[in-house]
Amino acid sequence: MTKRRRSILICLLAAAILAIVASSHWHQELKLYTVTILPSLGGDVTFAEAINDLGQIVGTSSVAGGAHHPFRWDRDHGMRDLGPIGWPADINNEGRICGTARDPNGRECAFIVDPDGIKWLLDSRSTATAINNHGLVIGESCTGQISRTSTGLSHAFIWDEMHGMRSLCPPGADCSYAQGINERGQVLVFRPPRRFLLWDPNEGLLPVCSVIPGNFYGSGKINGIGRIALASRYSRGKSRLMISDDAAGWRTVLTLRGDIGVACVNDANQVVFSVDSGPPAIPLLDRLFRRRLPSTCLWDPHLGVISLDRYIPQGSPMQLVVHGLNNHGCIVGTLYSLNSKRRYGVLLEPIPERWGGKN
Repeated sequence: MTKRRRSILICLLAAAILAIVASSHWHQELKLYTVTILPSLGGDVTFAEAINDLGQIVGTSSVAGGAHHPFRWDRDHGMRDLGPIGWPADINNEGRICGTARDPNGRECAFIVDPDGIKWLLDSRSTATAINNHGLVIGESCTGQISRTSTGLSHAFIWDEMHGMRSLCPPGADCSYAQGINERGQVLVFRPPRRFLLWDPNEGLLPVCSVIPGNFYGSGKINGIGRIALASRYSRGKSRLMISDDAAGWRTVLTLRGDIGVACVNDANQVVFSVDSGPPAIPLLDRLFRRRLPSTCLWDPHLGVISLDRYIPQGSPMQLVVHGLNNHGCIVGTLYSLNSKRRYGVLLEPIPERWGGKN
């Protein structure tokens, strides 16, 4: 074979390899979302915390004087200042908001906002982290008021109008954290250092991780149909992203280097997560690695891993932190400027025709 033919063959082989790689990663190159930067209430900082299925977003934003106020945003009404009531954490499809604020006595307490105004859930230090469409609120209390002990550590709770505050702390536990609630009223509870439990309204606390290998940490979420997404760390600095499956038990959907932090999972079993690969050992290799493995991602059952970092606006270097994901695949989070103290709320909305019209 002549030198010229050998060169042509090498070029053709390289082109074929590039075509295969490009076709296998088409969803990484084709833009799947539109990006909306949320306005502020007059200041330089906006944090977007949660989004419901109607596209209503809640968070906090600074006003002209520098104070932070909670807001509600949607396309029809724009940005609405809710007044100095605290820090919202979640919003349900009824428009009820839960969060944490300072009560009239100056203590940080869990609250909800409904058509009747603000309602304090506990007259002691507590935080609310999520609310479902039936008005059930979960969070943690930092006193012994609702717990089986009086250690002063965080204890998971669930609240509703009929029963008030109920403890979800496992027997004998020093502390526990409520990580998510679904429409069935099931609550995912984390008991440090490595145990997850599922609280069911009819069956109480049930173990959910006793058969999964690995070193667990507090990173898990539950969706509306009872699927649980968890992260597990195992040998050589690698982590698994796993989803529960009624038929197959636990399913590992992804294995990555570094620690995985699960932000949320929706009813389509899409999971938004972050990856912390640690400090770079070799800067050049780290830069190349991070191009293949973005720090903020969405895992989709049909498309696999989708980089969300590529939707960061060009210009000033920024980091994206995702907080919310609704059942239509809309994502909300915060863009952190790495060169200033500015923070921007951001909304990523799926482009339906690029998802096969599913969203």
